[in-house]
Amino acid sequence: MPHGTTEAKKWAEEIGLLVFECATSIGRELTAYVGGAQRVHDLERWAAEWDGSSLLARERLQAACHIIALLKPALAREQMAAWFRDPRPELGDISPATALHLSTTTAIRPRLNQLALRHASAGRAPAVA
Repeated sequence: MPHGTTEAKKWAEEIGLLVFECATSIGRELTAYVGGAQRVHDLERWAAEWDGSSLLARERLQAACHIIALLKPALAREQMAAWFRDPRPELGDISPATALHLSTTTAIRPRLNQLALRHASAGRAPAVA
């Protein structure tokens, strides 16, 4: 995608928003890892370059943002990062962050969504009548 085009600007804006949402909730280093980056610097590269790795990063970050939205009512920021980092028996003792980092989102997203929903519903305080 040529720089300066409408598509390039739209791409950069979309990636920027995904990175911002994830980084605000789980930190920049974990956001980079979840997206499949080798280093935090790749977060900016994804916005500037439209290639196979940035397309997969976008899918992973979209999945992470969805999971964050599911968990936000039940978890504080520190707890959110821990939820992504801590190994889960339901995932074969790997963390949700590693599951996203290593796999395609099509394969893992439904399992992570289910896990996040269970965690969020268990973590919510009962409603007061």
